[in-house]
Amino acid sequence: MAIKTPETQQPQFLDDLAPEFGPPDSVVDESALETQGESAETPDEEAQSAKREADLAALGQTLDAKFRDCERKRIYIEDRWLEDLRQYHGKYDPTTETALKESESCSLFLNVTKPKTHAFSARVMDMVLPTDEKNWGLEPTPVPEIAGFDGSSEKPVTTADPATGQPAPLTAPDGAPVLEKDLIQGIKDEAASRCELMEDEIDDQLAETRYNSVQRQAIEQMAKLGTGVIMGPVILDEWRVTWVATPAPTPEDPKHLNYERKLVPNLAKRPGVAWVDCWNFYPDMSSPRPDGWEFAFVQHIVNAGEFKKYAKRFNFMPEAVERVLSGETKWSINSLRWMVELKNLSETNTSVDNRYRLLRFHGELNEDDLRAVGMDPVELGVGETIRGSVWLVGTEVLKVDLNPLDSGVLPFSVCYCDKDESSPFGTGIPRLMRGEQDSVNGAWRMKHDNAGLSVCPQTVIRYNAVTPADGDYQLKPKKVWYVADDVTRVSDVFAQFAVDSHQAELDNILQLAIRFADDVTQLPLLMQGDQAPHITQTAQGMSLLYNASTVVLRRTVKFYDDGVAEPTISRFYEWNMQFNPRSDIKGDFRAIARGSSTLLDKEQQGQAYDGAMQLAMQPTWQPYIDMKKLLRHGLKAKRIDDVMLSDDEIETNLKKQADAAAAAAQAQAATGAPAGPAAPPPDPLGQAKIDATNKATDARVHDTDTRYQIAVAELASREGISTTAAQTKIASVKISEDAATQRFNAELTTKKQMGTGI
Repeated sequence: MAIKTPETQQPQFLDDLAPEFGPPDSVVDESALETQGESAETPDEEAQSAKREADLAALGQTLDAKFRDCERKRIYIEDRWLEDLRQYHGKYDPTTETALKESESCSLFLNVTKPKTHAFSARVMDMVLPTDEKNWGLEPTPVPEIAGFDGSSEKPVTTADPATGQPAPLTAPDGAPVLEKDLIQGIKDEAASRCELMEDEIDDQLAETRYNSVQRQAIEQMAKLGTGVIMGPVILDEWRVTWVATPAPTPEDPKHLNYERKLVPNLAKRPGVAWVDCWNFYPDMSSPRPDGWEFAFVQHIVNAGEFKKYAKRFNFMPEAVERVLSGETKWSINSLRWMVELKNLSETNTSVDNRYRLLRFHGELNEDDLRAVGMDPVELGVGETIRGSVWLVGTEVLKVDLNPLDSGVLPFSVCYCDKDESSPFGTGIPRLMRGEQDSVNGAWRMKHDNAGLSVCPQTVIRYNAVTPADGDYQLKPKKVWYVADDVTRVSDVFAQFAVDSHQAELDNILQLAIRFADDVTQLPLLMQGDQAPHITQTAQGMSLLYNASTVVLRRTVKFYDDGVAEPTISRFYEWNMQFNPRSDIKGDFRAIARGSSTLLDKEQQGQAYDGAMQLAMQPTWQPYIDMKKLLRHGLKAKRIDDVMLSDDEIETNLKKQADAAAAAAQAQAATGAPAGPAAPPPDPLGQAKIDATNKATDARVHDTDTRYQIAVAELASREGISTTAAQTKIASVKISEDAATQRFNAELTTKKQMGTGI
């Protein structure tokens, strides 16, 4: 891969991945939109200009038709998203809501989808976005590729003699020959050092662009709609706020200074990331996998002021911008059905009509497309097609850029909650538990309907035979009724019937539906901070069960690593290899994702490190273990790693201990004192206690032996057996009792360790 620098690459190409915001109004130069003065053109120039305009018009029409086709194919996905969002917000679809109103049934919505969705997104964020470490990294390739080496490690390295030009062995400063294995090890060490610097550089770039915040937005939408999209690297040519001192001396305070706020452009090109809303993302619908997409559109719905900022920010062609602003290109977003539905879900009447539908196309461009915007494909070394981007409003092309990365990959990373194998999008938590949510709602509505019917009896009245005194047939306390003269029994014309209550049965259905929701989403109550009755009460049992409950989520995290972490960091690595002016960070590296490595519960990690520390304290294993590294990892697992001293401070403390020990040894040698600790003086009282204890033990042993002999004699006399048989029988009983005692002690120890109680 060729390494480029900003000087060898056209600066305008870097604008291809610019951020989705513009500079403040105070720094926008409106004159940049004005067209330049007319200049005389030759007939050839006029013909070339006309051809470029025709090529741009053809490009705009082609891309507009491609976008319309992509928009039409995405309609079924939008319908699914709207259903999921209604379920997430706890609202019925219009058909169901109308049917419930017409039947005067209960229309309550027991929303169990929203907490499940929040639990999923929060858990995934906690897994892939740890607060104390990165979820990605870089590492050098395992085997460096060195031209001219045949793999013989003991073979000396040769170089050309400057005087004779003949091959001569390469020697170290001490005169020893340099072997291939030495050179390879040196290359590995240098690669590791540069890899660490490259990782720090990318980490700094991501920190400036708030990478974790962008990931949280993508994960939140992934939980709701099933898909999250991140775009990067985007170029951050940001405006920086500085405070400049302006002297304003006064007779009272001649040294007083005023400070005024100024916006200063930061001309250093630095890459970053941006979140892409799924509603405004239109990928190639012909391929379900991101690596198979030929193109993708990103939509921006902006007003006139925002459009002007985009025009300044991305250097749109002034003539095209003027045609857009002066023409009939404003567009009613009410034509977007999903936009209207989103407004209804948010219960807002805010008018966002008459906007500009600014599109950005990422895909393949041909030579005519580049010539239409004044680029020479021959000078750029472009073949028949090349990856680039195009800004357009309707069919009006505003700007054409090239993809700055040599690989030409699309700048999108996609994560899925559950991948839909038939489309470029996935399914979210609301879609996964849609049937269970319907079951919960059905049981919940029936519980209320049944409660309303069963709380009061149904009344049957013969209308012509019974008349209320007040003329109102509603049942009321102390009400008077009149019956006809031919009525002999009131029960013949007036009766009440009770509706049976089925609350227990309906409650079982409700609880079963909620439990099924736990199963289909793999989000049990334990992962939501609740305690289910069937979960063990022990601390270790809960820890093991909690770790087991994350097994399915690890699948999602691994997919996130494959779809977001590794591709994004790989593109950042490629960008820095091409455009970063620092030569000390460049090397043969690869991106690795560490999201799945953070899944092990911190408590279990701490327990594992405690066991490792006990093992490391044994003299047999101390030569094989780095105690400092083990201690650092153990404290980090317990989240108290900030107490560790630096390497220099540790070396200083060890040196002080060694000096103190040496000084103590010298002092002991000078005074003639023994090297070990002094023996304690004799204790006559303590020795007397030991003698008394030994005598008491001997007495108990003698007493036990005497009672054993008496028991043997009594057993032999009672059962009429010999003394030997009696001893054998007593021994067998003793063996059984000892085995039972051992089993009890083993069970007691196990229960203490597992925390299940005694």
